[in-house]
Amino acid sequence: MVNGRGSRFRIGNIAGHDVYVDLVMMGIFALFVLWGRTREEMALGVAWLVGGFLSVLVHELGHAEAIRRLKHR
Repeated sequence: MVNGRGSRFRIGNIAGHDVYVDLVMMGIFALFVLWGRTREEMALGVAWLVGGFLSVLVHELGHAEAIRRLKHR
């Protein structure tokens, strides 16, 4: 479901942090999949999509956890 803050929707909660997916970001990552002309290229695109999503997720969770720990000082 898209909330009032644009084109993102909540997919869950990890360690007390709400996780949202931005449709624009996923669209850009999806271009990697659509760029492929063969099954192998499309599979590589899917790998980029998953890897890109996970790397951004871990990076942003690091920011969220750092803020949480600094607030408790």
